[in-house]
Amino acid sequence: MKIKWLRLCYFSTFWNISDILLLVVRLRGFSI
Repeated sequence: MKIKWLRLCYFSTFWNISDILLLVVRLRGFSI
């Protein structure tokens, strides 16, 4: 049970970081 929750937390934080990076890139004017 704990492993599943740890994985969910890890993936959620990973996607949050990726979203923040995308926002920063868009604000700087770069397009992917």
